[in-house]
Amino acid sequence: MAINIRTRIVVSGPAGDLAEIGRKMRNPRPLLRAVGLMGLQSGVVRLNDVLGKKSKDAVRTGFLAASLHLGKADNVFELGDYQIEFGSNLPYAAQRQFGGPIYPTEGHKALAIPLPVELKRAKLWPKDFEKGILHFVPVNRGNLIGLLVDAGDEEERTDKRGRKRTRVVKRTPYGPGPLFALVREVWQEGDPFLYFSDEDVRVINEELWPKFLRTGT
Repeated sequence: MAINIRTRIVVSGPAGDLAEIGRKMRNPRPLLRAVGLMGLQSGVVRLNDVLGKKSKDAVRTGFLAASLHLGKADNVFELGDYQIEFGSNLPYAAQRQFGGPIYPTEGHKALAIPLPVELKRAKLWPKDFEKGILHFVPVNRGNLIGLLVDAGDEEERTDKRGRKRTRVVKRTPYGPGPLFALVREVWQEGDPFLYFSDEDVRVINEELWPKFLRTGT
């Protein structure tokens, strides 16, 4: 995934200055390179400062940030005569930028969505539970395939009056009840990290352009 930028400049001034500017404009590659490097740096900052803090997959976020460094294997930095294209070749870069559906990995039929808040905080998945603890309840309604439930176990007790009573004892700390929803796909909202912010545009216009043309400080 990569982004590019195109720009148009209109200048006016003394003939001597215009001639010098025209000469420089024949080769805008230094300016484009500076813009591309700034774009990569801005993307790294957004990933580390914003997405890295809320991401459920810190490892992937770290790899993605690393791929935005010039010279890395998955880095995209293609400098042309009049265009710069930069970004990441990692397969999930576009997913993070634009969002989209997430499907089960090969060999799996469903995605598991934890339901109790405590289970979400614990970051546990069905594979983390002992086999046989969770009971599958088919639903097959729309995107929902079924539920993985802590059905509990019946326990017989004798009360103070000698009467036998039966109660359901949870098998896990998060039951009894549904623990996971099994779905065919989930939709991930995009978290854009490669774009030119208002501050980036200001830097391009007020710092990079004058430096390139050497008409400003």
